[in-house]
Amino acid sequence: MCACNAMPDPNLRILILSTPKTGNTWLRYLLAGVYRLPQFYVPPGFDYAALDRAGDRWVTHYHIRPNPQLIAWIRERRPVVITTIRHPGDVLISLYHHLHNFRAEALDPDFLRAMLSTGFDRTNMVADSTGQPFSTDLAYSIEWMASEGTHVVRYEDLRADPAGTLRELTSRISAVPDERIEAAVEMSDLALMRAMAGPFGGFFREGRIGGWRDLLPTDVIEMFRSMAPYAAQMAALGYSMDAADPTIARTVPSRPRHPMATLERFETGVPVVPILIQCFFWAGAEQRAHWERQLAATGPSSFYDWLNLPCSPAGRGLYEELPLSNLAAFVYHQRPDVRLVYPDLTTSDRCKYAQWFLRCAETEYGLDRAFVDPVRAGLLRWANKPCPADGRGLYQGLPVSNLAAFLYDQSPDVKLLYPDLTSRHRYEFLQWFLRFAMRRCGLDASFLDAVRAGLLRWANARTRIDGAAGGTVTNFVLHICQTRTNVLANFPHIRGRDRRALVRSVIKAARALQMDPEYVRPLEESLGRHWLPKGVSRRLRLYE
Repeated sequence: MCACNAMPDPNLRILILSTPKTGNTWLRYLLAGVYRLPQFYVPPGFDYAALDRAGDRWVTHYHIRPNPQLIAWIRERRPVVITTIRHPGDVLISLYHHLHNFRAEALDPDFLRAMLSTGFDRTNMVADSTGQPFSTDLAYSIEWMASEGTHVVRYEDLRADPAGTLRELTSRISAVPDERIEAAVEMSDLALMRAMAGPFGGFFREGRIGGWRDLLPTDVIEMFRSMAPYAAQMAALGYSMDAADPTIARTVPSRPRHPMATLERFETGVPVVPILIQCFFWAGAEQRAHWERQLAATGPSSFYDWLNLPCSPAGRGLYEELPLSNLAAFVYHQRPDVRLVYPDLTTSDRCKYAQWFLRCAETEYGLDRAFVDPVRAGLLRWANKPCPADGRGLYQGLPVSNLAAFLYDQSPDVKLLYPDLTSRHRYEFLQWFLRFAMRRCGLDASFLDAVRAGLLRWANARTRIDGAAGGTVTNFVLHICQTRTNVLANFPHIRGRDRRALVRSVIKAARALQMDPEYVRPLEESLGRHWLPKGVSRRLRLYE
């Protein structure tokens, strides 16, 4: 993303395989922050090929029980496997709220009993356990705990002492400096993540330890104690339904927040939203120390300024000069769903992602236009530059913009209509582009300006008619001659007396097609007073 991190980041693939609602997502964010790992979304059905394509650096989580195929894949690929555990009473409550879309309402005892005994629908969470009781969910972490080489993280430890728990876990995976751990804890603060989630903030609820003691009905607690297999599962996980269980006798200490976490606005009045705070802590310690001298500043070398600077690496080929801001690159890094759609930012995905950022970043993250407009300006500059590929013959010098080349490359139907952009298809494709590009790309008319201007310049430029001494017509007229089979039949003396008649015919046709008047006006001007009706011209002795 940028040269912000002083230490090299190891190649690490981290796979968190656990019971739902045990801190999977939170731990994923924490480890992504510690190791600067891209977060990856595994498509349903546990897509092994998708993980193989994801490369050597990622962290993800999935709810699945051990099976021979997965065990064999883990042994061959050797990812770091982690399972999270949490008191089943708290997991039950959290899962209940998830199933009820996090609506703030009292727990339904009947529904809780059904979860423990008869099963329930959780298709959108864990498809292969839908219709099964809650014990099926608990079995995920229990079975992974028994699997060779799995690192176990207890939610209560992570919640009470996130830095200490991460320090112990990373010492077993790949040790990192304390500043990395502290920064990861800051950027993955539950309150910050709750704010980041917006309308889905309920996903990150209170994160309480031992909340079940106050919320679960007595008979549901008794079901945990007496109904098989819950007592055995409790023992396997190291918990009990004793209110004095030492594993839940933990408090979540308040800790001082970094000044960046409480900064509300930059000095220009631009709001500091959660994604900017996360981005700040993603940077290396040395870079953060420089910014901390004036957190609210917006001048050169400030954090604000850096957010809008072009990131690295650049694109390749056509996309080499298409800039993305450091903030846009960070958002991409944090969104596994977006990376699944646009996996390679050195290719055409770079242009597609830039368009996604313009459409979605402002609303999804509450970003001020001050962070969106630079991406738009960079895309606009790139979009309106001519691409390197030129035409041949008459069409040499007719520019095709980068955006037009991108859209052509992404549109098989258009390629079928205009297969050769070095020939007359070049002109016809650009006409298509001016009519339909806004609809296809969702961009405004300013992204078409360069194509319109370039096409007008080319169309109105005069070219010598082959073999005519001094005879010239515009490129547009000559294009009509070369592409309409009846032109030469109707105007056999195009190099002589039929030339003006041809131009008049082209003007009439262009008007009938409601073409841009800018194509027609130079043709009219080229005729001068000869555009007058033939009889009037004769009387004025102007007709030749």
